[in-house]
Order: sequence, then C-alpha cells, then structure tokens
Amino acid sequence: MNGKHVTVIGGSVCLKSPMQLGQSFMIQGNENRTEILQHNTLIKLVKSLAMHYGKFFDTPPKQIIVYRDGGSEGSFQSIRNNEVEAIREAICDLNRDSEKFFCAKNCEGRNCESCAPRITCIVAQNDHNIRIVPADEKHSIKNNVPSGTLVEGHVTSFEGFDGNFDFLLTPQGGLKGTSKPMLYRVILNENSKLSPGQTELTNQKIYEMTYQMAFQYGSATKSPRKVPVLLNSEKLATRVSKYGGYLGLLEESPISLVYNEDENEVIRQDQAPGLEDAHNSLLKGRFRPHITA
Repeated sequence: MNGKHVTVIGGSVCLKSPMQLGQSFMIQGNENRTEILQHNTLIKLVKSLAMHYGKFFDTPPKQIIVYRDGGSEGSFQSIRNNEVEAIREAICDLNRDSEKFFCAKNCEGRNCESCAPRITCIVAQNDHNIRIVPADEKHSIKNNVPSGTLVEGHVTSFEGFDGNFDFLLTPQGGLKGTSKPMLYRVILNENSKLSPGQTELTNQKIYEMTYQMAFQYGSATKSPRKVPVLLNSEKLATRVSKYGGYLGLLEESPISLVYNEDENEVIRQDQAPGLEDAHNSLLKGRFRPHITA
C-alpha cells in the first residue's frame, strides 16, 4: 500500500464450538516480507481474543490449542521461540492483571508452568504436492479416498523435536479431480503430559479433533479441507485487506483496533487523529471484531 508492505492478521477463538467464534485482527508493517508475526502485534491480538474467551466463560484459558495457517519447515523453530512465547506472555499478562491471579510457585510473573497456559501448536500446510489415491477402486468414492482418510506414516517424514509429529488428513469428500489433503505439523504439544485427573491430548485425540472440526463450518454444507477456525480467520483478514485500503486503514502500521461495546464503536489504541471515522465505518456491524453464533 503506497510502497509499504503490510500484513493483516486475522484470529479466531472457539467458544462453545467452532461455529461460535470470537474474532479480532491486527495490521502490522512487513517490509521484510517475513512469515513470522511480530512479537508485540501477536501479544495484542491474543489479548483481544482471550478477552472474548474470558467474557464468555468468565475464566481465562488454561490450555490452548493453536492452529496456525502456513509456515515453512525452516520457520518452525522461530514459531516456537517467538510466536508461542508471545501467546504465553499475553495470557500471563492478563492473568497478572486479574484480582484472582495466584501462582503456586510464586514466580512473580515470570510465566512459569504453574501460571502459564499449556500450549499445543499445530501448523496447517496447504502448499504441498502430496496426493492420496485409493489402492483399490472398490473402496474409492469417485476415484478418491473417502472423507476422514488419515496418513500418519510412510509418506510423512517430519522429524520434530520433543516427540512432535505430522499427519495428512482428507476431511473433504472428493467431488471432482483428486482430493488434496491438508498436512498438519504438530510442532509443540505441552498438553500431552498433564497432571493426574486431566485429559491428555494424545496423537489420536488430535486426529479426531481436527477431523470433527471440519464438519462445523457454518458457510458450507460439506466439510472443507481446512479447519473452520482457519477459514474464518482467513475470511476476516481478506475483508480487512480489501476494504481497509479503500478507507485508508492500511496507510500506517502497526495498527491496533479495539471495539468499545459501551460506545458501540471501534477506536485505535493509539488514538491517531483523523482515522477513527474511517475505522468505525469499516468495522461497525459486520466488519468489527465480533462473536458469531
């Protein structure tokens, strides 16, 4: 935009189900065209989403599962070191501001395992050339593998760290041509080892959760390839990128927008003069950070 490269980041948090979401977005400068999100930008986005969650459930999140759209194999370590830690820091900041904050280890706000949420980070990759075809036509549907086909070995070769893994999943039913699966790479799973009495997030539970979420996309009667939380975040970011330039929303970066429910308007956190009207006209109603039911 005017010689400047900006990135629109859309985020969604599932409430009662993937069909009921809290959404928000951020705009950041991206002169280097990097795929890693800026630390401060991600902290603000996560705080906004966490406040949606906290207002709905009246409690902060204690376990977090993140589906991240895109990311090359060479960026996995940076995602773990930068983005995951930004998510953890954002939740801990909110917890420290709460009157109910308590840390059993008295870490004094150092984001220890007692007061920080456990995070599972799953990178969804669509940019690959892998195809899965049925070995026997008797078990095929229109020469495609049936919905729910999972490949967790043989063709997957990702050697993660700390016992992480990847898998191919085809949740959609093939209508024409060869179905393209999604490649999911679990680069961090802190929820796999929990205290006694808590449900551990095993590999099998991740497979089932990802597959079942595909059937809860409100804009389609059939299951899409991606999980709905990614599709809805992508739709939000696309709206902002298309309409934001027309209204001058993308002229400066980074920009942080907050919805004020009492005044029913969207305001910039830095209160830059001259742009509030454009932001409100863009985001009021269908474009503002919202909860869909």
